[in-house]
Amino acid sequence: MALRATIVGVAGATNAGKSTLSKDLVACLQSKGCAVSLIAQDDFFLKEEFVDIVHNINDPKIKFYNYDKPNSVDERAICQTIREKATFSDFVVVEGNIITELPSVYHLLESTVFLTMSKELCYTRRLTRTYDPPDQIGYFDQIVWPEYEKHLERAKSLQRISFSNVGEYGSAGLEDILSNAICKNEFRLDLIRIQTEPINILQATEFVIWPWCGATSVFVGTTRNIFEGKEVVRLEYESFDKMAYSELRRLRSIARDRYPAIQSVAIIHRTGEVKTGEASVVIATSSPQRKAAIAATEFLIDGLKKNVPIWKKEVYSDGTCSWKENIDNIIQNDQRKD
Repeated sequence: MALRATIVGVAGATNAGKSTLSKDLVACLQSKGCAVSLIAQDDFFLKEEFVDIVHNINDPKIKFYNYDKPNSVDERAICQTIREKATFSDFVVVEGNIITELPSVYHLLESTVFLTMSKELCYTRRLTRTYDPPDQIGYFDQIVWPEYEKHLERAKSLQRISFSNVGEYGSAGLEDILSNAICKNEFRLDLIRIQTEPINILQATEFVIWPWCGATSVFVGTTRNIFEGKEVVRLEYESFDKMAYSELRRLRSIARDRYPAIQSVAIIHRTGEVKTGEASVVIATSSPQRKAAIAATEFLIDGLKKNVPIWKKEVYSDGTCSWKENIDNIIQNDQRKD
């Protein structure tokens, strides 16, 4: 199955606000008309009998179930769930304190925000929480904080990850962290969708609009009613979705590298029958000033036409038809894969 969704992660310290930040991000994306799935790492913890047991160094009679190590999570199950959700969602948000320690999960994340905090603040917040199994005396100092420090050090060597210190935001807290993460492109929020339904041009446009962006560039491709003197009745689009999504993401990444001022990208392409006057593709980009957005939009539509395995058949009023554009590229790509 083709992975449609943009997959992002929210990681970091326990009690840093990962769940709240993730829910706020989901609400933000849903307000822009996107289909969003939220996946919580904690739903994939193993049962106690499969988790490492550690004894309190000061009182061996006290035993801890180490739920702060990567092997306490069913990595295969969470990875499978992410992939399943990604086939029908525009975005998948994955949150948890260990997700950057799970290689198959981290590999799927296009970007991750890692929340850091002081030991004192973390401990104070943890005292207000109830856990199953409950925290035993010494669990925080012996397990929770040392494991977090290991996660943090390893995360610093990873790519596609940024860090926000919860304590630096004071009472404003997570709202400012989310706003800053979006503004600084720490979350690369790009909408990429192939669909059979009519395209909502306004949704694509509004998706890329942010208060700090003064420019929005939009390209709309529609079915014209005549070609070389022949009356066009409709276009029929077909797509190799798995390769198409992969190529669209590759083009998006190149566009972002070439035009780093780009804030957001929306690419929506329709398949199936598209009648004359209807939109077959919409590309929208935003940036603080116009040049980056205009250039990126032009680059994306040119790249889509040349490289993406979506091709069309023009159907004429006299009953004849002809294939257009990408069909040669598709044949070449298929031959290379064989």
